[in-house]
Amino acid sequence: MAIDWHLPDNKAGLTLVARYNGSQQDVAYTDPSFIPLNVRLEDYLLVNLNGRVEISPNLELFGRVENILGERYEQVFSFVSAGRAVYAGVRGHF
Repeated sequence: MAIDWHLPDNKAGLTLVARYNGSQQDVAYTDPSFIPLNVRLEDYLLVNLNGRVEISPNLELFGRVENILGERYEQVFSFVSAGRAVYAGVRGHF
């Protein structure tokens, strides 16, 4: 699900994105005999926020926050994904 909002003149905007992934089956090779074991990965909800604002016709500030809720999750068994992250920058058009 995504919610997108922009000023009428498009000089600023925000986008909120929520993604839900239900629990799922995976295979783990944790047994010393390398016999595959079925494991269940937990469900998770990721929420991200992106924003931008135009400072001048040629200059824009932007940023995003990924995994706002700080969800700990695995897409593949034993590979824990990154936690919360914040990015920001300046974009120039010349």
